[in-house]
Amino acid sequence: MNSGISPLLMLLVAAGTLWGQDTSKHQAAEKSKHFSASNSKQTNEPSWKAKHKERMKIYQAAAKSLQNAIDQADKAQMSQSISATAAMLPVTSYLAKKLRQLAKAIPRADDDDKKAKSESLSVQEAKEQLVKISGQLEFQPKLEADMPNGFPAPTPVGEIEIKSYPGYRMARTKLDDAPMSGEGNSSFLRLFNHIQSNEIAMTAPVEMTYRQTDSGVSESTMAFLYKDPNIGRVDETGAVKVIDVEPKRVIAMGLRGRAVKERIEQAEKELRKHSATYASRFALSRDVRVLGYNGPSVPVEEQFFEVQLELLKRSSIR
Repeated sequence: MNSGISPLLMLLVAAGTLWGQDTSKHQAAEKSKHFSASNSKQTNEPSWKAKHKERMKIYQAAAKSLQNAIDQADKAQMSQSISATAAMLPVTSYLAKKLRQLAKAIPRADDDDKKAKSESLSVQEAKEQLVKISGQLEFQPKLEADMPNGFPAPTPVGEIEIKSYPGYRMARTKLDDAPMSGEGNSSFLRLFNHIQSNEIAMTAPVEMTYRQTDSGVSESTMAFLYKDPNIGRVDETGAVKVIDVEPKRVIAMGLRGRAVKERIEQAEKELRKHSATYASRFALSRDVRVLGYNGPSVPVEEQFFEVQLELLKRSSIR
């Protein structure tokens, strides 16, 4: 598809507008809730928010710890500092795995293993990778709206994890259904008008599906997600289809910046490589799912998105 402007970017422009409208519309109600029940924020806070906040605290602490490793000149002390930082992260953390690998790749002065030395990193090379990982650990996504009920917490930048999604409802349109030039614009306007005319409260993230083509991934569908599956009704007759999505498990990677094709394809390759461990139990969907969390009002370097592949049970594959 050749629409000039990425459909995901247009979708996020709309989302940013509607997120702002929803904030203004419900501001008075939220203030009323706050004053009538001082502890309501704590008691009614979605479970994903609590998990997300706790995880961000751990990652911030790990970023500070990693700075100690970056400041080290002694290889042995640097390796120890890296290992200590890795131990602060969850056992299944992909970033922790990369840190452990880095710690092993830094040779000590007393290391007699010539092969290990030849395959090792210099202090400067190690520090360059550590700075990158530190930036990933330090990054905190700006979450501009509530997520649909029951959704898991966002995957931190640089992490790869498996997580489960409940069933949810969404309004979706195909990008190849547009009858006029500028397909992305036409599809986007249909979806935007559907949300506004039906007064559907906005959530984050917005969802894009990318299909596989001979030239790589290509945008296939775009969707706004409903806060609750009981809102509205299913309608698959129009160009904008309101559908219920079945619960699913995915393998996800968090990224910062703009969700351009090259970065999506790079993340997809990394997810497929990492998923080799689960090959006996699961296959991966061919389609790629991208979740965008920020509109254009958020600076590009602070934007956050996820790239995901659905895990399919071997028994369900024809």
